[in-house]
Amino acid sequence: MTGARSDHTATLLSSGKVLITSDAPSNRCYQVDELLDSSIMSLSYIKRIKYYNRPCDILDVRCFFDEFHVCLCDNNAFLDCVRFDHSESSCPTDEITCLNDGRCYQPMQTTINFEFACVCPGCYFGDRCQFTMTKYTISLDALLDQHILIGRSLSEQLPLIHWMVAIVVILVVVDFLTNGLCILTFAQRTTRKLGCGWYLLIISIVSELGIVICGIRFVYLLQIRLNSFGTTNKTFLSLSCILLELFLSILPTINDWLSTCVTVERTIIAAHGVKFNRRKSVYYAKIVILFVVVINVVSALHKPFHRRLVIDSQHGNDVFACVANHSQQQWMSLYEIFINLFHFNICFDNNSRAS
Repeated sequence: MTGARSDHTATLLSSGKVLITSDAPSNRCYQVDELLDSSIMSLSYIKRIKYYNRPCDILDVRCFFDEFHVCLCDNNAFLDCVRFDHSESSCPTDEITCLNDGRCYQPMQTTINFEFACVCPGCYFGDRCQFTMTKYTISLDALLDQHILIGRSLSEQLPLIHWMVAIVVILVVVDFLTNGLCILTFAQRTTRKLGCGWYLLIISIVSELGIVICGIRFVYLLQIRLNSFGTTNKTFLSLSCILLELFLSILPTINDWLSTCVTVERTIIAAHGVKFNRRKSVYYAKIVILFVVVINVVSALHKPFHRRLVIDSQHGNDVFACVANHSQQQWMSLYEIFINLFHFNICFDNNSRAS
C-alpha cells in the first residue's frame, strides 16, 4: 500500500506472483468516517469496529482505514484488518535502494519479511524501479527478469525461460555461422575493390561481435539472477554489467550507419557509371568507417554512468542485479533522447533518399 497523507491506494495480493495494477479510483483506500454514518462513528472503538464489514458487503469498497488499522476487502467481500502505523517510515538517505526517482518505504514492523518497498514513477517498474520501456529503449532484463525464479537452478525455471534459452542458442549458432561465412567472403581482396566491400566486411565483423555479446549478456543475466557467480567476483560482475550494455548499445548503431553507407555508395555508383573512381571509393570508405565508429562510441559514453551492479537484498546477499538509474539531470535525459533519434533519423533519411 502506498500513500500520501489522506490519499491511499491498495491492492490485495493473494499469491506470490507479480501483480501489476493502477492507481485507479476503485483502488482508493478510504477513511472509515467516509463510509460509516456519524452515529456509528460516535460509538466506542470496540463497538464501532463491529460494523466494519458493512463497506465490503454494501458499498463494494476494497480498502479503508482508521487510526489503528487498515482493512482490506477481497473479491468475496471478506474483511481482513491489520494493525498499521500511519507514521511514514522512509529508507535511510545514505542508501540508494530505489532507482529512477522511486520512493522508498520500510515496514515499521521487524517481522515483515521484506526490507523495503519502492513506489515507482510512471513507466518504470521492477523491485527497484530499474526497468523502463520509455526513451526509445528496451532491455533483455525488462523483458525476462520478472519471469526468472530468483536463486533457483535453470532446471527449476518456468517453461518460458527454457524456451528462451533454446531460442537464444539457435540464434547465436545460426548467426555465428552465417556472419562467419560473410567475413570469409569479404576478407578476400577481390570483394574489396570498392568501398562497399569494406563496409560489408566491417558489418559482418560487427554483426559477429554483436550476436556473441548478445548471447553472453543473456547468460550473464541468468547467472546473476540464479546466483551462480557467488559474491567473490563482484568487480568482474560490475565491469561486465557496464561493458556488455555499452557494446550492445554501440554495435547495432554502427551496423545501421555502415548499411546506410553501402546504400549511399551504390547510389553514387549508379549515378556515375563507368566514371566512378574505385581507388577513391576504397580510400574514403576507410575514413568513413573510422568516423562512424568514433561517432557511435563518443555518443554512447554517457551510458556507463547510469548502469551499475547492486545487491538484490530482497532475495539474499548473493543475488545481484544489473540495473539502470535514469534519475539524472534533465539535460542528460534530453541528450539521450536526442542521440537515439539522431542515429535513427540519419540512417532512415539517408536510406530513404538513396532508395
